[in-house]
Amino acid sequence: LEDGRAGVHHGARFEQALAQLPARQRFVVWAYEVDGFDTREIAETTGTSQATVRWHLHAGRKALRVALADVRR
Repeated sequence: LEDGRAGVHHGARFEQALAQLPARQRFVVWAYEVDGFDTREIAETTGTSQATVRWHLHAGRKALRVALADVRR
């Protein structure tokens, strides 16, 4: 859509796909990608290691790529 609605549609699709992730993956992906926290800050917040945060980030991104494959260009 050329009037800007495509971005709104893609944003809604992202939020729907994000909602399907397990809670920890959803939190990590949101905190990193949207809020801009680094893995150290997320690890401190969640009480886990940075390696665990990176794993959740990887798994969450992979699931989002699959869920949004038809949206990607």
